[in-house]
Amino acid sequence: MLPCWWRLAPSGGATGAWGATVTRPAWLVVAAIFSLGGLDLGMRGWLGWTPWFLAGMGGGIVCALLGSLIYDALIGPWGRGR
Repeated sequence: MLPCWWRLAPSGGATGAWGATVTRPAWLVVAAIFSLGGLDLGMRGWLGWTPWFLAGMGGGIVCALLGSLIYDALIGPWGRGR
């Protein structure tokens, strides 16, 4: 089981189709696929603006993950109602 600060959703809510919470590493993999796929398509010059849209989505997910980790590191156990 992952530590509670590593989960995107609290253990009591937001479960997926298989009953498990979506974790930050899973979102990081999705962000990497979008970013690298978009950059690769952009370097090849395919599909016009679509590659930059994909790379921007991946970058946005990474920014959200970093913000979430920083928030959890700064707030500690005080803001979680424990």
